[in-house]
Amino acid sequence: MVPYFKHIPSEEIPSEHPVSLFRAFWESKLVSGSLVKWADFSPMSIAEVLPWVLMLEKQPDGQFFYKISGSGCETLFGVKYEGKFLGDDLPPEATEQRLEEFRIVERGEGPLFSQNTLPIADKQFKEVYRGVFGFQDDDGLLNKIIVVIAPI
Repeated sequence: MVPYFKHIPSEEIPSEHPVSLFRAFWESKLVSGSLVKWADFSPMSIAEVLPWVLMLEKQPDGQFFYKISGSGCETLFGVKYEGKFLGDDLPPEATEQRLEEFRIVERGEGPLFSQNTLPIADKQFKEVYRGVFGFQDDDGLLNKIIVVIAPI
């Protein structure tokens, strides 16, 4: 399987990058464990990051559904993910890698950070930083993943 990303320490991402800004927000809401309560999420406190956000909701069958696709992400990918399931517009290998990341975050080993070269057909390859952050419902179970992805 060809990796679509290289995991890196969060410290390698510049502090003004949207991934770092979201990390600072996420860490400020972390009480214990490794997932933030969804009820503590306040989009307006990170408005400058919202164009670079993909928010996925875990469905009862375990699939992930895109609830939000920021305008920056849509421009970057040339695809509007909102209203689709993870994997609808990705090669199977890329989908499996994202799911493995989500499983890592769900086990409490996140958030995860990476540097990527986006393999987008018919577009110039773009270098990006990504962050994968988990959120929990009132029962303490992972129910949402936010991926922040923006050009380097």
